[in-house]
Amino acid sequence: RGTRTRGEASEWRLARGNSDMARVITAPNTTWAQRKDKLILTIECPNCKQPKLRIENDLADNFGILSLQAEGSRDGEKCEYDVKMELHGELNKEESKVSVTDRNIVLVLFKDKPGPHWPRLLHAKGKAPQHIKVDWNLYKDEDEEEEEENRGAFDVGALDDFSKYDDPFDKDIHTDSDDSDDEDLPDLVK
Repeated sequence: RGTRTRGEASEWRLARGNSDMARVITAPNTTWAQRKDKLILTIECPNCKQPKLRIENDLADNFGILSLQAEGSRDGEKCEYDVKMELHGELNKEESKVSVTDRNIVLVLFKDKPGPHWPRLLHAKGKAPQHIKVDWNLYKDEDEEEEEENRGAFDVGALDDFSKYDDPFDKDIHTDSDDSDDEDLPDLVK
């Protein structure tokens, strides 16, 4: 009954309001990267129509919860997505953004408090599940981020002109002197 890609978890159950069995994908392949102030998640959901996304924060334990429910199709069969992720830290729902394409849902989730990178995506400690991978195309470590910020702060217009520091006494000593190195050399004898 259909194929699944490596790491993806799914199950079969009755579709909501329907007597047909539908494949329910609870852990689609997900890639992620982060910055000091945000997370970038790409969730693989082909042909996903009108996803219902929800962001909440568990204030008691200081972690964010992302929920996704949608209908789509995979390998020519209808399927449902029912995803819930408990993320390492709290999220800012008001600033977060989403983009739905034919293949993926891309989420830019802003952290509640900008700061150091999270040690992991999920709240649970230990190795990440097989379906969650780092997006190495978007990955930047904290040092790279700081370098990029500093590069943006560098203003060439604020520098002095080079001519201001040109030494008027700096002359090429070889152009004005009669140096023995400038004389013609006699022909070599064979």
